[in-house]
Amino acid sequence: MLRDIIQNRRKKLENFTKKGINPYPDSSCRTHTAREVLTGFKAIQKEKRDVVLAGRIRSIREHGGSSFIHVEDESGSCQAYLKRDTLGGKKYNFFKNFDLGDFIEVKGKVFVTQKGEKTILVSRLRLLSKTLRPLPEKWKGLKDTELRFRKRYLELLTSPKAREKFRKRAEICDALRDFLTDRGFLEVETPVLQTKASGALAKPFITQHEALDIPLYLRIAPETYLKRLIVGGFEKVFEMARVFRNEGMDSSHLQDFTILEFYWAYKNYEFLMEQTEEMFVYLLKRVFGSLKISYQGQEVDFTPPWPRKTFQELILKDCGIDINKVRNAGDLRNEIKKGKIKLDDNASSFASLIDELYKKVSRPKIKDPLFLTGHPVELSPLARKNDKDPKVVDRFQLVVLGHEIVNAYSELIDPCDQRERFLAQEKARKAGDQEAHMMDCDYIEAMEYGMPPMAGWGMGVDRLVMLLTDAPSIREAVFFPLMKPRLPDKQVVAASKKIDPGINREKAWELICKHVKNGNSRKHMLASEAIMRALARHFGDDERLWAIVGLLHDLDMEVIDYTKNPEKHGPTTCKILKEEGVDPALLAAILAHNDQCGSVRETRLQKAIYAIDPLTGLIVASCLVLPSRKLSDLKPGSILKRFKEKSFARGARREVIASCREFGLELDQFVEIGLKAMQGIAGELGL
Repeated sequence: MLRDIIQNRRKKLENFTKKGINPYPDSSCRTHTAREVLTGFKAIQKEKRDVVLAGRIRSIREHGGSSFIHVEDESGSCQAYLKRDTLGGKKYNFFKNFDLGDFIEVKGKVFVTQKGEKTILVSRLRLLSKTLRPLPEKWKGLKDTELRFRKRYLELLTSPKAREKFRKRAEICDALRDFLTDRGFLEVETPVLQTKASGALAKPFITQHEALDIPLYLRIAPETYLKRLIVGGFEKVFEMARVFRNEGMDSSHLQDFTILEFYWAYKNYEFLMEQTEEMFVYLLKRVFGSLKISYQGQEVDFTPPWPRKTFQELILKDCGIDINKVRNAGDLRNEIKKGKIKLDDNASSFASLIDELYKKVSRPKIKDPLFLTGHPVELSPLARKNDKDPKVVDRFQLVVLGHEIVNAYSELIDPCDQRERFLAQEKARKAGDQEAHMMDCDYIEAMEYGMPPMAGWGMGVDRLVMLLTDAPSIREAVFFPLMKPRLPDKQVVAASKKIDPGINREKAWELICKHVKNGNSRKHMLASEAIMRALARHFGDDERLWAIVGLLHDLDMEVIDYTKNPEKHGPTTCKILKEEGVDPALLAAILAHNDQCGSVRETRLQKAIYAIDPLTGLIVASCLVLPSRKLSDLKPGSILKRFKEKSFARGARREVIASCREFGLELDQFVEIGLKAMQGIAGELGL
């Protein structure tokens, strides 16, 4: 048990202090990194000089009166050899107080073992930092997605691939900066705390400045302050800025993220399209050596020139609606209904309807880079109106694989026009649009001192890194994505007794028959229902609620394309069930069973539905290898044996099944309860 391991390591820590050894010294006398030892090995060996290596102990192999260890630092890993005859009996025996994960300093001369491995013969060793918790097994790593996000430091410890991904992120950011500074841009910093949430259409985070006793907003964009610098005389400025938008989270959106914005005086948006192509060619060749990338199995070719399409062209091609011939929201909504197109949001204005229609029928179809133009003026309160058609603005978005990567436009520099736009936004805001732009009188005053013609450009860095490093979620592209705090294990509570689910079993089955056609999927849901009912009975909890959660948790698997939209698995079910008036506890449990939703598992109900999901698959797979293929002949011990065979039923995520300990069951108990529950409905399962 973890508690016993920690207690044992604390005792070893005491052994150091009893000997007067500081287990946490302030520095090391390291002379070489692991890589330097290995690459300069021949010279070091020839000169017969000592080396001092510092790092973590990543392996220990004992052989009688000697031990081999691997010491790992950021550069790599090097083997060290501890020999009783060299260190002396007392010092060698004291090595038993060192553990895997401890930081250690070793000194000695290098040699090559009989197996040909470059090694340090240790003449002196010193503890640099005692580790009280065991590290994850390096060859297994962290499989639990939520745990990887919460404890990224552990994933970095166990996964060279993860470390390389974040090194690539740094290389990408360096390349972007170099591209701009090579063109004479000045990197600047602008305020994070602002009196107006300005520069984008987004709901802000609000905070309070205690000393000034005023409300402030975390910036949603650096735009208006960067443009103030253009007023001040700079002609090319950029910022790699952290911004904050109090909106939804999914696989391509974060509420706090990094954006790169630049502003270029005397240029327009068409010029920036050419610069965007040049930037991506420079970036991809420098960091990846190719203009083609692979993202989740799809190849994307960034070779320019990239096509340029308007909203009107794309929507007409993809659904037959010509937005140039429909000039008001009512008529457009009628056309959408005629085309039997269902939009997710309750868009009301003509411009917002166009935007939602594009996102529904066109954006998902875009794979290779495409410049989208012809944005309605209502969607771009800071962009310049087009000279030929003032209903649209001089703006483009770069879209790749259905993701908006770059947003840029010729800037609005007319303060009178800007004031009118802000007034229209303020009106929308008072009508309830929380994302509408605030009136920013200070910015208008700055404009009245005169702005030169200019173009502005913005790109979400995290989303770009996600695409270029083949990460399935944007949270994979940042070190520490925001996660809802997790309750301590002792606070895991039932939180579901005497709750009316808001839906009965009969209605739940009707929904399954409507949305789930695959027979095996229905059997999985029946098996989940049975196990959840049995677990509720075991814990003395609400059997009806738990059973309904088990039955409905995968309701949307055929409604969405899970391979392309894993983050929608759960939220889509909840959207269906909300219309039925189900209890929030049921919705929370369904959301919590999918790692990609970003939801936190707090109650026992939520932890249970997460763990049983793969258990049903393991039980079925274990049954199907029996000669009789009958659940009645399957024993818990057989399942536990198969559990240890990693090549068996690979899709049954072992680490998720083992999370049963988080809600109070050992693995053998959990398997036994699950098997017995499924045996009770073997006829319905066809087993």
